[in-house]
Amino acid sequence: MPSILPEPGERQVTETRVTRRRGIDQTGPVPSTLVTAVARTLPPPGAGRRLCLQSALFAVGTGVFLSGNAVFFTQIVGVSAQQVGVAFTLSALVSFLLAVPLGAVVDRLGPQRTWAGAALVEALTYLSFPWVRGYAVLVALVVLLAVVEGVGGAGRTAYTIDVLDPTQRSG
Repeated sequence: MPSILPEPGERQVTETRVTRRRGIDQTGPVPSTLVTAVARTLPPPGAGRRLCLQSALFAVGTGVFLSGNAVFFTQIVGVSAQQVGVAFTLSALVSFLLAVPLGAVVDRLGPQRTWAGAALVEALTYLSFPWVRGYAVLVALVVLLAVVEGVGGAGRTAYTIDVLDPTQRSG
């Protein structure tokens, strides 16, 4: 049976190509289809790509939290599903009512500073959930999380507008 590995001393040939992208000749192995597809969807290297990857990380973390929170709060904390629903409804209402004032906070403190501070408080709030015991603490933390997410989202959006060229922004 033939080996798929090269024999010692045998020269391994890889297909290469030369491309002209943004005025630079690039020579190297032909990328796989998946790598090519991902590279085409990402913004160019720099602030845009970093913001894109941060957004993806944030979306995954939020998705994991939202998909598992009802089970955690009902099975571990011991509150009813109705109480969990009411807590999240209250948090959404408070976040909605504070949207404009939170935008003013971002304007006053600056977007980067606000986003960074909100991310820290948000992380600490998520870390405190395992110690929640009781409905009142649950409501307080969920409302705090919604407010911090609101101010953080406003800061992130304002920061994105500040640092990205208008041609790199989407949405």
